[in-house]
Amino acid sequence: MSKLLFDERPLVILPSLAIHLGLNESIIIQQLHYWVNSNGKTKEGHKWVYNTYEDWQKQFPFWSISTIRRTITKLENADYIIVSNFNKLAIDKTKWYRINYDMLKGLNSPSVQNEQSMCSKRTVGLSKMNKPLPESSTESSLIPYVEIVSYLNHAADKNYKDSTKSTRKHIRARWNDGFTLEDFKKVIDTKVAEWKNNLDMDKFLRPDTLFGTKFESYLNQNMSSKETQTPSGPAPFSYDINAGEDWE
Repeated sequence: MSKLLFDERPLVILPSLAIHLGLNESIIIQQLHYWVNSNGKTKEGHKWVYNTYEDWQKQFPFWSISTIRRTITKLENADYIIVSNFNKLAIDKTKWYRINYDMLKGLNSPSVQNEQSMCSKRTVGLSKMNKPLPESSTESSLIPYVEIVSYLNHAADKNYKDSTKSTRKHIRARWNDGFTLEDFKKVIDTKVAEWKNNLDMDKFLRPDTLFGTKFESYLNQNMSSKETQTPSGPAPFSYDINAGEDWE
């Protein structure tokens, strides 16, 4: 028998749930249901579980962090899951999750009396999931726009704003790809060392260039300090009349 069959705890896919929510969404919410019931922490009368996106990826190693983030955000925007923060430290931004079981009831076969209202809720929820996702305030607080742009301005002697839509779009795209704050700083340091003293290249020390599609190649570039040396000419000729042969 193949070792790929049941050697590890399988994920559950309920076809009827996948039809309503989408395949990725149904897998995540089913896994969330498992953890809420097996290891949930009671807060405000509900059971919650908390995880970072990196922790979720350990359970879904076949997905990128950006896919997991996008799927969870869709479920949150459609009100199928509730997100909060019960961490003791204010700097701890780890999210807490619980399932909105009231919304899921609308996915069952409702009675004639409440079928219309349930279908209305479901239609609104699914329509939200199909729309492009705006940047949520929670996600915005997780992405260190200010620190990244401030670091660039200080290193490159620039004055870019962290609130510019284009700047945020590029930073958010790379952040959703799974890159970290240290990765951004390394790219900035590498390209500043290479371009800052070059009049032709200094203009490219800007967010849309540094944080664009070449970000990963910049990240893997070896940073080297190149000293510009001016070739020296030949040493001036000198003749010492006292250095000749001795004459008797």
